[in-house]
Amino acid sequence: MRRLFSHDDSVPETTHSQPTNHSIKENTQKTSSKAWNWLFLVPFLGLLWPPLYAKNDPVLLGFPFFYWHQFAWVIVSSLLTGVVYLATRRM
Repeated sequence: MRRLFSHDDSVPETTHSQPTNHSIKENTQKTSSKAWNWLFLVPFLGLLWPPLYAKNDPVLLGFPFFYWHQFAWVIVSSLLTGVVYLATRRM
């Protein structure tokens, strides 16, 4: 009768091999793609503290600063998303 917790010799032991060039390149690509994601913080920080942009002047095309500043961040956020996408899609 076999013991429940016996050591099974048929299971190969794991060996620690040296990293291959492929795995090093893969890790580098993952790291650099993560670095591009830091650009997503720019719009967040630009809109983080409303008292900095909660004012009427300067007016642009009849819109107070408060509104056109936020709309400008929509455009900037879209552009940054495109940049991050293009920079990371090849990785």
